[in-house]
Amino acid sequence: MKTYRPHDLLFIRLAHQQRRDIFNTPLPSWVNPHWPVVVRRAPPSAGGVWLPVGLRGTARFERLPAMMRSDVVQDSVSPESLLAEHDWQRHLQGQDFPCVRALHSIAGALNALGLSCGPTGSVGFALATGASILRIDSDLDLLVRAPNTISNQQSDKLQHIKELVVSHQCRIDIQIDTGNGGFAFDEWARNPKKVLLKTATGPILTATPWISPMELDA
Repeated sequence: MKTYRPHDLLFIRLAHQQRRDIFNTPLPSWVNPHWPVVVRRAPPSAGGVWLPVGLRGTARFERLPAMMRSDVVQDSVSPESLLAEHDWQRHLQGQDFPCVRALHSIAGALNALGLSCGPTGSVGFALATGASILRIDSDLDLLVRAPNTISNQQSDKLQHIKELVVSHQCRIDIQIDTGNGGFAFDEWARNPKKVLLKTATGPILTATPWISPMELDA
């Protein structure tokens, strides 16, 4: 069975999009059955038969956490794969928003970071689907895969990336994914001795976010 990670976008097979048993809860009218769902940081159930996902609509308040059957997944897109595509910039043509300009400005810096990374949130969704959901006040959410402790040099590069984005009058949220959980880069940079690590079983306040939750509980 294929494993999906938090922030991956999952596309549902066309033949199953209208099935009522795909999700464990009734869906509101704003749900677009053709849009992908995003994997949430929560444990799967029934041996992986049900996946924790989030659904979104066009408005900010249109968000719904749910469990979805894993056998209806046709394809998945990871945040880092969105930037690996050579034509990713073409998907945002004509969308002249601060978040888009900011992403263009940091493309080179992201490649020089030495870590797998990519956009999540509205920008990632727009890249994956071509949907016109971005606004002038849309944030740039960035996921960085860091299975090992971030070096001082990498931390400096992330700070530089943040400054580049802010120079475009755009807010940025950098999330670090250790493989065991995720935490906010800003929080860790301010105080690496106390950071909130979001894991599949719940948040943990720790000074060692690269240690697995099992080791933390030992």
